[in-house]
Amino acid sequence: MQVITTLIMACAMGSVSASPLNLGTSDLALGPKAKADAPAPGPGPGPVPVPSAAKPLNFDLKSKAQLPLPQRTVYQFPEDHTWVENLYVRDNGDILMTMMWPKASLYLLKNPSTNPEGTEPTLIHTFDDAQGLLGIAETAPDTFAVVSSKFSAMAAVVAGGSAIWEISLQDVANPKVRKVTDLPEGGFLNGLVKLHSAACRNVAPADRKTVLVSDSFNGLVYRVNTNTGAYEVAVKVPEMDPVEGAALPFGVNGIKIVGHYLYWANSDHTSMHRVAIDMTNGHMREGATVETLVTLKDTAFLDEFDIDEDGTIWGVTNADNKLIAMRPSAQGGSYEVVLGSNTEMTLAGDTSARFGKGAFNRRTLYITTGGASVVPVNGTITEPAKLVAVDTRGYLN
Repeated sequence: MQVITTLIMACAMGSVSASPLNLGTSDLALGPKAKADAPAPGPGPGPVPVPSAAKPLNFDLKSKAQLPLPQRTVYQFPEDHTWVENLYVRDNGDILMTMMWPKASLYLLKNPSTNPEGTEPTLIHTFDDAQGLLGIAETAPDTFAVVSSKFSAMAAVVAGGSAIWEISLQDVANPKVRKVTDLPEGGFLNGLVKLHSAACRNVAPADRKTVLVSDSFNGLVYRVNTNTGAYEVAVKVPEMDPVEGAALPFGVNGIKIVGHYLYWANSDHTSMHRVAIDMTNGHMREGATVETLVTLKDTAFLDEFDIDEDGTIWGVTNADNKLIAMRPSAQGGSYEVVLGSNTEMTLAGDTSARFGKGAFNRRTLYITTGGASVVPVNGTITEPAKLVAVDTRGYLN
């Protein structure tokens, strides 16, 4: 309920100026630990009240769970040189996976928490006008927006070849697919998140299917109306930029909205950031400043992430096959590797991470991989893409 309350107020406040939140208290608190009667944010600038049960963030990260965390392979594709880029967990717990190589295919895996290893996913649709799919988000019940791109080789995007699509799965056996828009200005369209919640009562229902899409090469986030196809740059700040002169420039990658904040990972800088946004249009709020939450050392890359109910950010590193738990704080944050390493195949080329849904699945983190296809483990070892389930129960609880 706290999340819904925050979203309602965030939509209602529009472009009210927002001061950075006090990272000494957990404004990241999500899920069942948030109290239904927690106070809503006030209309003026300043810290947003949080549930009294929220845990402080300004402490060194210490795990109560034995590391590495328990994991199991849910499914592994049979062919080598395959790359699953992203996933979305449906409300019923089923998982949608986007394949970036060799085909732009969308797969559905049912009941991942109970299916035995080897249960094959269902191919939902292959997009003929692209080589790969990337970010995915649900914009309306059983309706999803997805990023497609053309590639000349694995991870080698073709300039001007990106597009946004909509696919309806109200009838999974007969999906309805339409192209929303081409986005030829895009460099490397990547992460995707829905902007508006159904709680945004001051946003017309027809506009609640708007999404934000990250462009890793150009260091910015687009806003795309999936009804009309209209798009524009919503957020562009230096903290989204890639490293200047990099051979493969990757700035902003995974993105997520919590409350009225846009969170993102910067791949090249291996850092996590957030900024307050206007929930009606996706732009930065007037007077808002970017907060750097955590900066990783001894990590080559930071890809997608998810945020749990304790405020811990769980990020995957792709190039060095790690899962990292990050805890933001005003003192710069703390983090630790909880699974994988640059010499292991456990999470070979991990690409995205999402928590399951439901009372018995909410602490299971699902991770997709690209099989270390671009950066082989130990320089030579690759494998087919796979979906891995990580048990995070007991971590920091």
